Amino acid sequence: MVKQDFLLLPVEIVHRIFDYCDAETLLFSIRCISKYLCAIVEIYDRFALNWRYTSKLDEQYISHLIQPEKVVSLSFFGYEKIQDMLDIDINQFTRLRSLTFIHINGIELDKLFSTMTINSLISMSIDLCHISNVQTLIPSSSQFNNLSLSQFALHEVNKGIRWIMSPSIDKLKYLQIDICSYNEYVIILYHLPNLRILRIKNFTMNESTLNLNVQFYSSLKSLLITNSLITSVQLESLVKLTPKLQYLMIKNDKLRKFDSMFDGLFWEQLIRNQLTLLDKLDFFFCTSSYNDQINDLRSIVLPFQTPFWMTKTCCSVTCTFLIELCQIWLYTTPKITPNLEISVRCEISSMDELHHFISGPMHIGYNTKANQVCIGRFYLNVNINNKLLH
Repeated sequence: MVKQDFLLLPVEIVHRIFDYCDAETLLFSIRCISKYLCAIVEIYDRFALNWRYTSKLDEQYISHLIQPEKVVSLSFFGYEKIQDMLDIDINQFTRLRSLTFIHINGIELDKLFSTMTINSLISMSIDLCHISNVQTLIPSSSQFNNLSLSQFALHEVNKGIRWIMSPSIDKLKYLQIDICSYNEYVIILYHLPNLRILRIKNFTMNESTLNLNVQFYSSLKSLLITNSLITSVQLESLVKLTPKLQYLMIKNDKLRKFDSMFDGLFWEQLIRNQLTLLDKLDFFFCTSSYNDQINDLRSIVLPFQTPFWMTKTCCSVTCTFLIELCQIWLYTTPKITPNLEISVRCEISSMDELHHFISGPMHIGYNTKANQVCIGRFYLNVNINNKLLH
């Protein structure tokens, strides 16, 4: 391998490396190393300013060193930082591409959009606070409607926010929200024809909405639901609107009933019938081991060992019994599991026939010989006192 001196790299490559550095590192460290690096930092024009832990003195110094037109990303965290932001002219950042607010309320948001004339924004993330049920999700200011966002993330505290679809977001390709009902899900897909990635944290669905007669199909490519006890019936209602889905992730760390979401046959039929274009599937579910329906881990993994899973899908499935927590986890690999530091567990994969006893952090798999013991069969039995025997 040929070693390349960093100082001999083309300036364009060095600037690409700078894209992964924060402004403080560039201005307070790299800029001070040599005159050459100082000159390269001086002509860099893609600064991302993150006003979170920065002191006011440092903020003033950074603002003195960087011309506003060299800033492409701004992030404000907390009440004091947002108040400082409202006191400056945000329109001076003429090349701003990304804007993030953490803990901003509706009044502050409306004040911002009432004066903002920037039309270069393509990405926005908002963490709303102190929201009442009568407030709207999207500010009604005409200035907001002039934006051409392709990415939008909303994190709010309270429920009951009313959706208003404005011309500013009909070009969205990526949308991330914390709370979404089934009705809002349908509205999102209907009003955002260009949406390709939808990430939902908490999904809610009433039984009365399961039989809604929806007569359209979305071009959504990726659907990620990261913290919801969604049922198989609800999932079928969601994906019937997205026949072009290529990536699906369903993840929840809360204990749930041992239901059909643990059944490989259900997933196989769902993919065959409704998700024929699916390229990748990720899921994580957990249930209590105190369950008469579960006799051994292999019975859970067995439906994921059919020819369909071995040849038609690009994922393997692992079932894990966490002895100390008395929980059973079922998940696809690579893992999207909670990262427990110390865990004594028994794992079985759909790719082999062995139970692997492992002691260590969850990120250590059963390919690490030093911390595992393999056996051919492992049964779960529950006695009359509901104490686990093995």
